[in-house]
Amino acid sequence: MKKRSTAWITCLLLLSFLAQGCTLPGIGKEKQPEITVKVIAEPVERFHLFEPLLREKFPHITFEVRDPLSEVWANKNIAPEDYMEAILAIIEQADADLFLNFQADYYIENYPLLDLAPLLNMYGIQLNVHQQVLADQATRRDGTLTTLSPTFNKQVLFINNKLLSELNVAIPESPMSWETFRQTAVSIQEQSPNIQSYTTNFSQFSALEWFGRTIMGWNLVEDNQLTLDRQEWRELFEQIYGDGLKEKFLNSKIYNPRTFDNTGLYITGGHYIRALMNAGQSPEDWSIVELPRDPMNNYRMPIYATNPFAIHAESEYIDELMGMIAYLMSEEGAERIEADVISVEAAKRWEDIQSPFGFVTYRDELTFNQFGAEAIFELDGVTPAASNVKLANEAYFQLIDVFDVQFKAVASGSLSFDQGWELVQQTVQKINSEPSNFVAAE
Repeated sequence: MKKRSTAWITCLLLLSFLAQGCTLPGIGKEKQPEITVKVIAEPVERFHLFEPLLREKFPHITFEVRDPLSEVWANKNIAPEDYMEAILAIIEQADADLFLNFQADYYIENYPLLDLAPLLNMYGIQLNVHQQVLADQATRRDGTLTTLSPTFNKQVLFINNKLLSELNVAIPESPMSWETFRQTAVSIQEQSPNIQSYTTNFSQFSALEWFGRTIMGWNLVEDNQLTLDRQEWRELFEQIYGDGLKEKFLNSKIYNPRTFDNTGLYITGGHYIRALMNAGQSPEDWSIVELPRDPMNNYRMPIYATNPFAIHAESEYIDELMGMIAYLMSEEGAERIEADVISVEAAKRWEDIQSPFGFVTYRDELTFNQFGAEAIFELDGVTPAASNVKLANEAYFQLIDVFDVQFKAVASGSLSFDQGWELVQQTVQKINSEPSNFVAAE
C-alpha cells in the first residue's frame, strides 16, 4: 500500500504547496523526475484516449492502466459467483494512484479516495457553471468530493422534423408538456403504425423510474417508503407500457434507431448528435430540444458526469495527479479533449454504446454549433433536494425482478395488466413493511 496518511493528507499538501511556491506540477520549466502512475479505468481504452494529451503536457509521467472488470470477465477460469472476489483482489493488487470511470469504494468499503473539495483553490481549479453542478451532484452527504469530470452528458429530445413533416404531424414547440409529447406520439402512430412514435434507451422498470423522476418530478422513496402504491405511478406506467414498453418486455434488447427514418421522437443523451452528423443529417432534418415535463415539475433537468476521475488518498503522486486534473478541467484542456479525444474516430465508437464521452463543459470549444446546443447546456430549474434515504440494493433488485417477471407475463398474454400490477403491489407492500430495506443515502 501507499505510504501517506489519509487523515493528514490535506495539511501536508498545503504545507508542501506553500513551501514550493505556486507552480503547478508539470507546468513549470524545471525538469521533473520521471514517474509511473498506476491507473484503473473502465475500460482501459477510455483512458488511452486521454493518454496522448496527458503525455504531451506531462512528459515525465508514464501510465500503467488496468481494468479489473475486463480482466475478470476474460478469465474463463473464474466462475461468475467468484467475480466480485476476483475484482477485489485486482483492485488491491493494482494499488492504483488514479481512477477513471471506476468506483473503487463500491467494491471496497471505505476505500481511501482523496477529498478534492479543499484542494480546488490550492491547485487553481476554478469550476465553471457546469463543472460546479457536476461537483455539487458528486458531493457526498459528509461534504466530501471524490470525483471530478471534465465532460458531461444530458438527456434531451431529438425530433425527427423530416419524418413528422412527411406524416403531416405538427412539430411540437419547446418547451412542451408531457401531455403534448404524448399527443404528438399518438398522432405519429395514427399516421403510420409501422413508425416508432417515440423511444428511449430505458427498458422495463428503469423506464418507469426514469419517467417518474425526470419527467414528472416524483420521488421513488419518501419517508422510508416506496411511493409506487400511488395511483399516478400506475397511470404513468400504463401510458408508457402501451406506448411501446410492452415490446421491450418481450424483447429486452435496447432499441436504437440507427436508420434515422423510423422514429419520430427519440429521448437519449445529447451525444447522439454526432451519430446524426456522421450520417449526413442536418438541423432541418432533426431538432434538439429540452425534454418534455409535467407542468408541476420545476426541477432542473439533470446532467451527469461521463469521465469522472478520482485519486487514491494514499498515493505518493498527489501533486502530479492534481496537476493533471487541473489541466483537464481547464479551458485549455477542454479544447484538447474536444479536438483530440471526443472528435477522434476512436471516441466516436463510444457514442454508440451506453457510456459516451458526451461534451466538454466549455461551450465555445464544441465542434457542432450548427445544430445548436441550447438544450444540452440549459440549466434552468430548481436543484432537486438530495434524498436522505434510498432503497437498499437487494430490495431494489427485487423490485426490478418482479416488474420483469410479471410484465413479461402481461406482455405475453398470461396475465392481465391489472393482475400484473397487483402482484407488483404485493412486493411493494412487502418491501415497505421492512425498515431494513431503506438505507441512508451517501
